Amino acid sequence: IISSILYFLLIYVMGILATTASDVLVYTAQLTNFTNLAVIVEAWSVVRDLANMFFIVILLVIAFGTLFRIEAYSWKKLLPKMVLAAILMNYSRAICGFIVDASQVVMLTFVAAIKDAASVGLAEAFNLSQLLKFGDTLKPDEGTTTSSQQRLLAIVAAGFMLATMFTVQCVYIVVLIGRLVMIWFLTVLSPLAYVTKVLPATEHYSSQWWEMFGRYVTVGPL
Repeated sequence: IISSILYFLLIYVMGILATTASDVLVYTAQLTNFTNLAVIVEAWSVVRDLANMFFIVILLVIAFGTLFRIEAYSWKKLLPKMVLAAILMNYSRAICGFIVDASQVVMLTFVAAIKDAASVGLAEAFNLSQLLKFGDTLKPDEGTTTSSQQRLLAIVAAGFMLATMFTVQCVYIVVLIGRLVMIWFLTVLSPLAYVTKVLPATEHYSSQWWEMFGRYVTVGPL
């Protein structure tokens, strides 16, 4: 009786949860072209227009820096950087999309390998059905207490493995969804990464953006 109850709770229920989590994981990992969503494009356009206004402030800073002969803010150093930033800023979303797509190609290689296993069910993919035969293959005599204990042990072991599998997949799903949200957020703010690169006082903000963007792009394939 205990074995039957545990089989339903640990094997049947956890098997469904683990298989569902696997499907969600594969679906999340297969998402592509998500930097071209309409809402992302619209939000990025607003930030880009605001970032263009900062160039007026940068020009004033360059003017005063040149006037007061502050070497770090002279036009010879900052004007080329400003022109390059003005050009790249308008293509910042496309640059983000190219980098993200490159990482997605690597991710899809691994997803293709686990997709088939997910479709047939993880219990069969990891041969958990063999573990459930533990009580049958090792029992000395039919219907003995020893064989019942062996089957109970097999069910508990298989249930523990399924629960561990489900937990690990949930962690992966949370990581991938968090990665997706952060890439959206950083793509929207990408124009500021180029504007803040111009002035020495704001250059560290650009470095922070690139560090965060690189981290969330690579965490998927890793």
